[in-house]
Amino acid sequence: MPSSKRALPGPVTASLVVAFLLMITIAVSPLLLQSPSSAVSSINWASLHGVDYLTWNLGIEGPSQDPSAAFPIMKADGINLVRVPISWGYSLSVGNGAGAGNPTNYFNTLNAVANAADANGISVIYNFHAGSGSAYNTEQAFPGDMLAAYTSSGTLDLNAFYTAWFANQITYNGQNAWNAMASEFWVPLIQAVNSHQSTLGYETMNEPSYGLTNGAASLQAYNQFVYNTIRGAGSSKAVVFCAKDGTDPSAADMKVSAPTGTNIVFDIHYSTTDANVWASLTNTAKSMGLAEIWLGEWFNYSATVSQLVTYISFFKSYGVAMTWWGWECRTGMLLDTNCNPTQALSNLVQADNQVYGNVGTTFTQSATSSTTSAKSLSLTTTTSGSTTITSTITPTTSEGNPLGFLSTIKIPQISESQFIEGVVLIMVGAAMVAFIKRRI
Repeated sequence: MPSSKRALPGPVTASLVVAFLLMITIAVSPLLLQSPSSAVSSINWASLHGVDYLTWNLGIEGPSQDPSAAFPIMKADGINLVRVPISWGYSLSVGNGAGAGNPTNYFNTLNAVANAADANGISVIYNFHAGSGSAYNTEQAFPGDMLAAYTSSGTLDLNAFYTAWFANQITYNGQNAWNAMASEFWVPLIQAVNSHQSTLGYETMNEPSYGLTNGAASLQAYNQFVYNTIRGAGSSKAVVFCAKDGTDPSAADMKVSAPTGTNIVFDIHYSTTDANVWASLTNTAKSMGLAEIWLGEWFNYSATVSQLVTYISFFKSYGVAMTWWGWECRTGMLLDTNCNPTQALSNLVQADNQVYGNVGTTFTQSATSSTTSAKSLSLTTTTSGSTTITSTITPTTSEGNPLGFLSTIKIPQISESQFIEGVVLIMVGAAMVAFIKRRI
């Protein structure tokens, strides 16, 4: 008579079930352990070099190439780091001090930048581009209606505005302005780009210069607030704070303006080759536990290739990453008004190739990264002055090596709580296996 109970699986079937459950446990565990923002890759900052990418679509500076066009060219030129200046005001309908905002265009451009960077193996730091000695940058960066109270006859009183800003004394739309910035600017930015592997970090402000009633120490509370906001939004990416005036590389100022936390980077815009200055900065940064020092803006448009090699080699010897100001279709920049490469870009590419070697980077875990073949790609661009720039890239690949995929596996850095979660998952898997064995 047939039994009303389902027959227990035989030894072979049970073994298959056990193997299947073990595979599920192993496969799912890393996904549960690792959130997009917790995957912090080990970065060799001394190998990072690139440009500041400027575009009206993010509310800062002037015309530039679309990211889908610009970033492949950057990759072909050996660039692996891009600093992207962005505006808070332009991300709002109210706009910034320079004009109306366009939130849709703004966030579409952010996504385009992140996707293009993913696809081309370029790391990105997003920079809140206010604070310099020019009212122009402040007006571009902050909401226009916030600045109105500090503007008279069309002139913005920078000292009055920043004194109130760094003292956290401004109210905006009925709430504390720092809190408004957190909810309207930092959190939406992190939600838009943080999960992209190309996102390296965020910079609290560009070149703070006014309202520093207590010197560089006036910046600490604001830098700490932004750091806490970024971490509170779930990001473990680098938090960058900029030197007072941008061009003041004082180790003492670095100490009093730095936020407390982890994965913090100091940005200066002072390209001195004084070894004493750099030794003081790097030694102090190490003693503070900072992740790195970064030369976020530098340029010398009249320098020859050999002069640039000297500069770049010097900075690299101190482990410093660099970004050149700037990638923009405007006279006096790396691209001319027709977005063609200039002689300065040609010189920079040649110098970079001599110092770093003509190598790029590829991301192996990004959902939006593109697949490249093992063949070299040669890109030749002719400028309006008949100057040619030829760059060759040879992407890394595991093609032809049956175990080559092992070189692309990256072990995520995990916290103590995530480690405990992993142990629990393994114990659950083991319990399931034991239960099935008892039923056999």
